[in-house]
Amino acid sequence: MTDKIDGGGPATVFRAYYYEFRATGVAEIDGILDAVASAGNCYPHTESWIDEGMDGSPSFAVRIQEAANCAAAAMLAARKK
Repeated sequence: MTDKIDGGGPATVFRAYYYEFRATGVAEIDGILDAVASAGNCYPHTESWIDEGMDGSPSFAVRIQEAANCAAAAMLAARKK
């Protein structure tokens, strides 16, 4: 996973290999940032993001998509309220 600096909420930083993201404080969006940073931390070049994990875990591309799906579901649910 990514190297996280937990300063509580928005101070959290998701570090990748060449870059980093600051948390937004919105769990669903931070999940996307974490997934992208995790992929970048393990594989700085995106061509490897589609590779399944050595332990059979989902690829980073799948993890990023799942995080985006989670964020979209939360946003759609909020619109219905």
